[in-house]
Amino acid sequence: MEGFEKKKAIYDPSIIAKTVHLIRNPFDNVVSRFHLKRNQMIGQADTDWLDSYPDDKTGFRAFCAYLNKKFHSQERDISIGKGLRDIFSRYQTTPCLSDFVRYFLWHNHALNATKTLGVESMTLYYEDYGVNDNTSYELINFLGLNITHRLEKFRAGGGYLDHFEQEEIESVKLLAREISYEDTWTLLRRYFN
Repeated sequence: MEGFEKKKAIYDPSIIAKTVHLIRNPFDNVVSRFHLKRNQMIGQADTDWLDSYPDDKTGFRAFCAYLNKKFHSQERDISIGKGLRDIFSRYQTTPCLSDFVRYFLWHNHALNATKTLGVESMTLYYEDYGVNDNTSYELINFLGLNITHRLEKFRAGGGYLDHFEQEEIESVKLLAREISYEDTWTLLRRYFN
């Protein structure tokens, strides 16, 4: 990110006793990344960028088109295997394709890391916070923490499926099925039923 120095950090795996795998609807997650970028541009007072990508479906789709074009132009310079290159070619019209690929691969890696570490893990769905008041208490209990004050009511964001056409949703489903590990797909399939 601009304005931040990147530092590589390696943590001793022995300090990890438990993991929490938080999953959010992939469509909401991708739109939220757009909102994050807008907030960064607001902080930089970049009115040209903000005018080009308004905070609505049109702005989101324009941003995705920009990302896809940018990624496609850089693809030949990126060291990726033939399998991923083929996937990018087949799904090139999927809005924000690189964000969806990153999302599915991240969850693959998260599950793999938990298995490799051999630690206890809890899977939570972001959306459950808004409908199940016990979710926070279950998390606190799993982590062995104490409640020290009243918990605030969770205010969920999301509900951005309207930013996508039905054929795009189907395309993302095929993409998810193709690059997700079986365990990952089991956790994510609820978003594609």
